[in-house]
Amino acid sequence: MKRILSIVLCALLLLGCAVPCVFAETVKREAKVWYTADFDDGTPGIAQRRTDGGWDVSFSYVDDDKGGQAVYIERGKNVANASEYYYCGLKIDLSAMLSGTDIQSGEGYSVGFRAKAAPGETIYVMPEFYGVNPVPEEHKAHLYVDGQKVLFEVTGDKWTEVQLGDYFFAGDIYKGTTFGNAATEGFLTFITCSDPEGRTQTHDDLYLDDIQVSAPTDTVIPDATPFTETFEAQPLGPCGESEIASVENEAAQQSPAGGNYVHIQPAGATRLYYHNVNAAVRAQGAGNYTLQYWARADKNVTLYALETVSSTYRYQAITTEWTLYSAAFTVSEDELTKTVNILFATESSDCPDVYLDSISFDREPGELELLPEGDVNLNGAVDVCDLVRLDGILRRLDGYTETVKADVNRSGAADEADFTGLRDFLLQKATLPAAREVGDANFNPAPISRALRF
Repeated sequence: MKRILSIVLCALLLLGCAVPCVFAETVKREAKVWYTADFDDGTPGIAQRRTDGGWDVSFSYVDDDKGGQAVYIERGKNVANASEYYYCGLKIDLSAMLSGTDIQSGEGYSVGFRAKAAPGETIYVMPEFYGVNPVPEEHKAHLYVDGQKVLFEVTGDKWTEVQLGDYFFAGDIYKGTTFGNAATEGFLTFITCSDPEGRTQTHDDLYLDDIQVSAPTDTVIPDATPFTETFEAQPLGPCGESEIASVENEAAQQSPAGGNYVHIQPAGATRLYYHNVNAAVRAQGAGNYTLQYWARADKNVTLYALETVSSTYRYQAITTEWTLYSAAFTVSEDELTKTVNILFATESSDCPDVYLDSISFDREPGELELLPEGDVNLNGAVDVCDLVRLDGILRRLDGYTETVKADVNRSGAADEADFTGLRDFLLQKATLPAAREVGDANFNPAPISRALRF
């Protein structure tokens, strides 16, 4: 109903209005793994023995059936005067995560692990946050799904695997609040029980492996900034570790771009200048790229630009006048995980002095990417019709198939945040990222300016 009212309001206010777009960075909400214990090195790592009430607990390490090791926790060796505690075993200090996260509505902490009981045994394992402080009145929290406490059946004949992200700690389950936002310290432990409801706790031995704990956090995803080297930020003198190149800015020698440039004196060398572009291609993704650069030489010479992973050569006849050159390359998905360099070289052993300036390496946008963000129905305009389309997508109505532009805030999935952002944008409360424009080589869609994302 709220979404319908939003659509109506937008329609009333925006009928006939034009909507500008701007370009911005993305803040993505995603799970971050704070703690991992796999025991493969034969040590407890971040885990500690928990010996509440005087119980003797011992750790040993066994084969985990995956080529590594798991921890075997022997419990129940009650020393003199020990109280009847059933919480002995293993614990992990969660204080850094609890104090460093801000859990929002509908979110929670998650735990993943592998567990196995002693041979021939069947028990029920209950992960628990305990010693959470400060929390009003209550000091522990369990995994809950639909209001029901979750325990996991664990047998001695095979490993039980609980995937990270499948279940979440509900927070202060008794008060309905999010305990993580108040807490600054606490621990994770594993309780064993003889029944699936957790009414009767036990001292059974337990095997544990591959423990992970995660919490949702904000991850800032920078705009897909291309590689650009203008040499303005480099000091005059030797260019990096190169023995044949130096950064200069003599006015009579400057390119039309002005400022610093790099002067290469080959002295018989054939590899003149290279630059790593990994950050640029990983930010922008696979696709067709354009290399642009200003160049001139003391006499005419043929240079080639080489993209080192694919070994793609692009030859250019460099003249004695500053000229803006360009060359096309393709970067594959496979190359995104490799070292990608752009190399300027020559096949001439007597190459003259060469000058380079304002080198850029930028992915060309695809056809759909040229459409503005928020154009959910892909018709080239952002208006209330896109809000209607997005509402249908989120409600999974027949005929409302998801489009590449439904993920308005580029978080990785179309969700309520996209609807809210698009609605507020249409009401002029917020701004959307701009589409790339053809020929926008420096990824700066002037006169469009940056603005905060909704």
